[in-house]
Amino acid sequence: MIGARTSVAGAFLGFLAAALALLLVLPSCSPASPEELAAKREEARAREGSVSLRPNSILALSDSGRVYCHPGDISEGTARRVLEWEGIAQVAASSSWTVFGLRSDGTVAVAADECDEGWAPEAAGWSDVVQIACSNDGVYGLHADGTVSAAAENAEGGRLDVGGWEGVAELVPTPTSELMYARTVDGRVLCTDEEARRAVSGWTDVVQLDYSRGWVLALRADGTVYSLGYSEEIAAQVAGWEGVVQVAAAGERGLAAGLRADGTVLFTGDPASSSGGAFRNYDGTVVELPPRDGYDVESLAEIEGWRDVAYIDACNSYLLGLTSDGRVLFAGRNGSYREGAFDTSGWRDAVCVWASDPGFLALRSDGTLEGFVNSPISGFPALW
Repeated sequence: MIGARTSVAGAFLGFLAAALALLLVLPSCSPASPEELAAKREEARAREGSVSLRPNSILALSDSGRVYCHPGDISEGTARRVLEWEGIAQVAASSSWTVFGLRSDGTVAVAADECDEGWAPEAAGWSDVVQIACSNDGVYGLHADGTVSAAAENAEGGRLDVGGWEGVAELVPTPTSELMYARTVDGRVLCTDEEARRAVSGWTDVVQLDYSRGWVLALRADGTVYSLGYSEEIAAQVAGWEGVVQVAAAGERGLAAGLRADGTVLFTGDPASSSGGAFRNYDGTVVELPPRDGYDVESLAEIEGWRDVAYIDACNSYLLGLTSDGRVLFAGRNGSYREGAFDTSGWRDAVCVWASDPGFLALRSDGTLEGFVNSPISGFPALW
């Protein structure tokens, strides 16, 4: 009997040891700590400039200072010129598919099929530039002393003047309009549009700004959020947010997302169908877009259950969430949710994500890109 008891006890101890060993190799199911979330968010922010994602096109910057193209709407001639660049620290493209590269020495490279006309070549004469940003029909350069240069036109064809801007910390582009926003070192917001400038003149302590098709979200240092362009109901909801560490303006119907310090995501807005719009091709022709289906209601509902999110990005069609362990969460429109290439459930080891209708991307820790730009991308060079 004693031998039997000893055998049973030994078997139990063996089972317990095996279970403990298994727990050691399985990933932890405990929530990510605030420190882990903050570290992942900072990693993503450090990589934000690695990719310039435009509709149908990708510009990706390698650690070696080379720029790789997924041409799409960018002409083959422009793409060839871009591939010849070296020593690039940032890359951006205007809606006319002129590509700008910020060199590490503070000068600007320009690539276009006809760069001998118009405003684009002006940027090639700038110096001491620390950031470039494109609006719908222009390019802006932030200089090391906090001043800004612009080679851009307004809706009436006149030149945009930013000569009075000082103390600028960051340019915030508006790719779908001729506007340009800026955040100053002391937390104020500037804009090239007079009406918008008056609307944001009282904003203070702003640490992050995001724009989408006329809607603006501004994150304050205390975790509260300003908004511009939203309905009174949505603006009131956004004004009640607290504990926010990142904002993302999303969608043609004025949707707003806010990432909280605890890794959850706040989301509000009207997910109904849009009224359509217009898209300008590379050759200058304008294509009218038909009304689009609204967001997938089931998909939006799942955002309330998102956890351990460290970073978000949004566009007209998608909201992406990057988790602390490198997974990519997705919420999108009707007809796109969980369909083939749109399924991100198997993505792992991501360090940053980008959304730009109709494409979205993730950058992995090994420097490779995974995503969808009209079709799943493949064969794209690793960035490091």
